[in-house]
Amino acid sequence: MDGSRTVRAEALDAGVTATETDFKVRVINQKELFERAAHSSHDPSATSRNLLGLVDDALRTGSAGPGGPAAFEDSLDEAQTAWLSSTRAHQSEVEATAQRDIVAARVQELRRQVAAFDNPESKLRRERNDLRIAQRDWLADVALKLQEGAIALREDLDRRLPESVADPPTSEDSTSEAERELIASSARLGAVRAQARTAVAAALSAAEDSVVQVSRELEGRPLRQAIDEAVADAQIYRDELAELGVDPAEYERVRKRLVEEVTALERIDQRLLNLPALEATAESAWLVVEELLEGRRKRRAALLVEVAERSELVRFELTPLADVTQWCRRVRELLNLRADGFLEDVPALGRWLWAPLEAGEQHRRHEQWRRACVTGDLAELGRQANMRLPWQQRIGDLDPILRARLGSEIADDVVAMEFLREGGDREAEGDWKPLTAGSPGQRSAAMLSFVMHQGVEPLVLDQPEDDLDTEWITQLVVTQLRTSRWTRQLIVVTHNANIPVNADAERVIVMENYDGGIRVRQTAAGDGGVVVHVGALEEHHVRRDIQQIMEGGVGAFVRREKRYNNELNTYRAALRAVSEGDGGPGSA
Repeated sequence: MDGSRTVRAEALDAGVTATETDFKVRVINQKELFERAAHSSHDPSATSRNLLGLVDDALRTGSAGPGGPAAFEDSLDEAQTAWLSSTRAHQSEVEATAQRDIVAARVQELRRQVAAFDNPESKLRRERNDLRIAQRDWLADVALKLQEGAIALREDLDRRLPESVADPPTSEDSTSEAERELIASSARLGAVRAQARTAVAAALSAAEDSVVQVSRELEGRPLRQAIDEAVADAQIYRDELAELGVDPAEYERVRKRLVEEVTALERIDQRLLNLPALEATAESAWLVVEELLEGRRKRRAALLVEVAERSELVRFELTPLADVTQWCRRVRELLNLRADGFLEDVPALGRWLWAPLEAGEQHRRHEQWRRACVTGDLAELGRQANMRLPWQQRIGDLDPILRARLGSEIADDVVAMEFLREGGDREAEGDWKPLTAGSPGQRSAAMLSFVMHQGVEPLVLDQPEDDLDTEWITQLVVTQLRTSRWTRQLIVVTHNANIPVNADAERVIVMENYDGGIRVRQTAAGDGGVVVHVGALEEHHVRRDIQQIMEGGVGAFVRREKRYNNELNTYRAALRAVSEGDGGPGSA
């Protein structure tokens, strides 16, 4: 093999183009099919999962590109993660804004307390004083930052522009022209550095002086007078409160709390405005999850319909979201429950959630379950689902992210397969039997028919006669091979020579044990060469090999030849009837 090409060594010198061999192919082992069809009394959905595993595998084999079913699991995980993120963001805002009524009540009470301290005239007086004091504080803060900046720049000046630097590297010949130019350049750079230091230091000193000057110029000016008067009046106001029996410190504390609570209320109101968008994002994210599941369900259903139509021996019923057993197993793993923990509670909740109901009611239960997992409020759901209180508390006490992850778990679909009994009528309901009710041979035969009619890619069947008696091999395997061969390439590995003969194999490769391994059988030719036992049934060596190992010996070849002769005679008779105009096929 050379990547996606097969190259024959003898063809290289001849310039033959390599053969492309990159194509889809499926390999099916009959023993695997038998095991997949097995029924488990402890897990009623086991057979369904095995069937859906084959269906999904067929969809993956027949798909191409990143958007196909092969990427379903990754796409579903990404969609669930996106929903978890968006729904947690929404829930966090819900919980934060849920305090609005409490905060609003505190603001109202604090305003009442402040109003009790102030009459309208006193309130105006206090607000005027507060404004002037705030102006004073602002000016002082700006001046302080300018002074601190100048000090920081001066401290950084020695690092950025040191007074001196290391002497330049010189040679022993200090009288050369080059050395004299180096010394001159060094001196000039030193002068530039000194000049820059002097200029920066002067600018910083001027800035500091200007800051002080601004403060001095305010002395005696209307602004300074207004500020000083406000500071003095504020003290007088506090003294007056004290004379009235009001604690000034408590008054200031209440005022400060009021400012803080008003700010908190404004923030909550702003977050409330964002809630609808966050909720819409979470809902859209969940719709993506549902669309992915619905898309897979439609692809599965389409493939099952195709198999049923092509096979005519099997039929299917697909029930959405019904695999309770697998859902319960995932829930137990997610919650890390002990083997004996909540043994009845988990299945009971699963049955309530995923019971086959009308679409609207089932959707309502799923939505209620997700909402309860996100919020942690399981009271109403617990009442409707008849959950025990310890079980409710176990879920409610989970980490919010893990609890939301639990809510995103979705039960898989369930497929029920039935097969047509031998000689049965497809239109008669009584002639169909559930796969799980069939004998081992019937189950294996039905499963073989199931996989043989999936898709059109090449199919390799490994010993399809296993677990089947001769009658089933003749009636089912051979018949299905003869039907399926027209829609796909079939490669059958078998020990039963009746299969290639009665199924009209186009090419037979006879294998044999050789030197501890396996190889294509070959015998010496009369001319000293080698005859490889590969070819159509009519090939002499192939016919002889089959006659030696086939049940019935050459009789199968006789029957095959007789059948062909009968078909040929019938065809000739029809042609004669047409030519003679006796009302045969094609006559008026």
